Amino acid sequence: MEHTIEKQNTRMNASDLRRRARLVLNGRSGTSSHRLILSLAIILVLVAGMAFYAAMSGLYMAGSILLGETVWLEVVADGLLALLLFLLVLPLATSLWRLAVLMTAPDGETTDGLSVAVPAAELVELFYPFTSLRAYGRTMAVAVELLVWAFLTLGLPLLGFRLLYQLVIPLVATAGILHGLLVAACVFACLALVVGVFFLSGTRAGFGYFVFVHESMTLRDVNRYFRGFRRSVTAVFCLRMGLVGWYALSVAAILMPFVFHTIPYTLCCAAVYSRYLPRR
Repeated sequence: MEHTIEKQNTRMNASDLRRRARLVLNGRSGTSSHRLILSLAIILVLVAGMAFYAAMSGLYMAGSILLGETVWLEVVADGLLALLLFLLVLPLATSLWRLAVLMTAPDGETTDGLSVAVPAAELVELFYPFTSLRAYGRTMAVAVELLVWAFLTLGLPLLGFRLLYQLVIPLVATAGILHGLLVAACVFACLALVVGVFFLSGTRAGFGYFVFVHESMTLRDVNRYFRGFRRSVTAVFCLRMGLVGWYALSVAAILMPFVFHTIPYTLCCAAVYSRYLPRR
């Protein structure tokens, strides 16, 4: 993969970005291909999540045998599982994004004159969050922002639908055409909210890229630097919608393509978009 300095004031459409993302994905780091590194990293994250789930299930079963079926035991097991997933698996999952960034970012001087030292994108970099408290904090800052957007995109509309359903449906005494129309209106309103928030989330696309590339900067400086780029929510939306076909195919193919192509390709698309953001 080329590591030459390229002008960032050149706008590229979604097809150009996807083409460059494919070049990144098919590139190599040392003796391993980028696709293999990302696929193995995804498998490690999945194994970690399943291992914690199995451990907490075993803890619950052992407690049930010793203490009997109790509500508090289930709460403790579920709480520990959620805590482990948040504190350990979430940073690992976010580190997948950093691996794609390392595969994409140029090593040397940027067009702004900033020095960038990018380590080789090897599998060991998956454990970057646990190399220092600073690395963990930067990773979690990116992870929490992603979680917030995920909640606003999916969780908030679901809560909104439930609230609308409870408020509107009781107004209709019996099921009928009016009942169906009200349910359909609630569904469309929540879908519109999903699309709207998903569209607006493009304003923050690329922030994590600069967090991981400019590690000498504080998060506040990174955020200020990030705001100096022209970010097109329409371009992000078109790039993301171009991946819908791969997600549909992955679901139809019993999820296996997610590990070996769809998720690595998505990460590379996001990283390539971030690298070539034009300055204001």
